Amino acid sequence: MKMRIQGDSLRLRVRRSELDRLLAGGRVEETVHFPGGPAASLTYTLEVVNGDRETSVRYGTGEIAVAIAAADACVWSQEDKVGIYKELHHDGGIFSLIVEKDFACLDSMSEDQSDAFENPRRATVC
Repeated sequence: MKMRIQGDSLRLRVRRSELDRLLAGGRVEETVHFPGGPAASLTYTLEVVNGDRETSVRYGTGEIAVAIAAADACVWSQEDKVGIYKELHHDGGIFSLIVEKDFACLDSMSEDQSDAFENPRRATVC
């Protein structure tokens, strides 16, 4: 899973096996270890929540947790659906949450893309 933060927005890109794990009731987690000791880390998680719970984001010391409503995950898992796009309102304004399938790059990247979703634009050249 990849994460990008820009302003008041958070974007997660999820590989094929990670989406399968989420749909099976699992959780996806990554940790970034910064120089400065064991406490200098950031863990970000993604999970599907059942019941009436809404898609949400929670921030705590060293952790960002994204919970996707089961109904949102079900729609997103369809082959033609790219992502989940939510505007979450808070005291300071609006926070944009984007959770997308990680598509294979069209250019020559050295990154392993074996677990990426097939890019729908694969027939075109960048």
